[in-house]
Amino acid sequence: MSYKALKTRLHLSLEQRRFLRSLMRESKSLYNQALYNVRQHFFQTRQHLSFEDNYHLLKDSEHYHVLNSSQAQM
Repeated sequence: MSYKALKTRLHLSLEQRRFLRSLMRESKSLYNQALYNVRQHFFQTRQHLSFEDNYHLLKDSEHYHVLNSSQAQM
């Protein structure tokens, strides 16, 4: 099975680029925060942190509130 990558060139204004970068930065920060929670929980308890438990830890995060709920839950 072969995979293809599609390149899409966006022509955005300066404000649109800034907004898109801010969304990407918030998404990255939320992912890093979730990963940190999983690692710390494992080091403390030697058990995996479930998705639901991690969600409850992250739902009050400032990064979660910036993103749409469907984007943040992904």
